[in-house]
Amino acid sequence: MENQYFEQFDEIRKVKSKDFLKEKKKFDFFNTNEFSEDQAFMNYRMSGSIYEQFICLYEGYAETSLFLLEDCITNDHSSKKDIWIFPIFFNIIHALELFLKATRYLLKKIEDNSIDDKCIVEGKHDILYLSKDVYNKIIKNNEFNKFKDDFKLIHTFVKMIKDIFKIETVNKGEFIAPRYPITENNEPYPYVEQNKYIEGTNFLVDERFTIKMKNLYIWVIKIYQICEDVNNYVQYLAFKK
Repeated sequence: MENQYFEQFDEIRKVKSKDFLKEKKKFDFFNTNEFSEDQAFMNYRMSGSIYEQFICLYEGYAETSLFLLEDCITNDHSSKKDIWIFPIFFNIIHALELFLKATRYLLKKIEDNSIDDKCIVEGKHDILYLSKDVYNKIIKNNEFNKFKDDFKLIHTFVKMIKDIFKIETVNKGEFIAPRYPITENNEPYPYVEQNKYIEGTNFLVDERFTIKMKNLYIWVIKIYQICEDVNNYVQYLAFKK
């Protein structure tokens, strides 16, 4: 961790854990009666439809990934990008999962308004399947067909992520990288393997697994711009009705 946290650790270390527990009421962080500028209202933006709730969460993960990427690019001499890249990718992947599930749900509602809202969570974490499914539905939908090239681009980006983390090899269908260093089957993700043997020899080579942050940022900006345009169109249609 960064030195700034070590300094804070040193300060809080002076308070023993048993004493902290005795005084924990001083540090209540959930549903406190005192109103202050640093409060986050988790239910403030959750009063809309299930589609809007998913889009609200999408925005949180998307904006956080952009903030972290921007910080890493601005402070390009800092080594924190080597560790922040994991939550950056996690946020990108989860943001896309939320957006794709919300969009697929909307398209299903257009086809059959009687479907149960809980269908929105179907598909687990397989955003490759989700992106392909949404793209296929977009092509067939007259109202959203104009976004077909945009969703093809999203599907291409998802396939790139799949290839980066070798998802089809280590955990087919589950976009849970990079949450852990290993899969549920105890197989390491490619970013853990720092050295490998050249096939047929005893020679070890340095295995590089690097991400160019500025190029990733450009891709993500384009993807989120599409998501924003689609959601704006959804809101326009809802208003028109």
